[in-house]
Amino acid sequence: MKVTINNTEYYVYWKHIQEGRYKGTQCFIIDNKTEKMIIEGMSVLHPNDNFNKKIGRKISLTKALNNYDSMMEEDSWKKEGRTKFWNKYHKQFPYNKSLNK
Repeated sequence: MKVTINNTEYYVYWKHIQEGRYKGTQCFIIDNKTEKMIIEGMSVLHPNDNFNKKIGRKISLTKALNNYDSMMEEDSWKKEGRTKFWNKYHKQFPYNKSLNK
């Protein structure tokens, strides 16, 4: 997923981990210009929970954006950035009632 904020392109990738000690979803936000990861967020699956990619993506993106907020100094920048990330997320992964029962 690509998001542009103030002429800077960011790419968002998810990695779903279903084996090993910690199961869950990692979200990586990468600066396209430097090709370096600038923000990461992770959801961890409780042992009694069932794996769900959509929920994992939402939780890990939320945590990554919370880290993003701590990097930004201006409140207006935080709101604009979060809005752009979530608008792009909802465009790429439209709401589906059957997945949220």
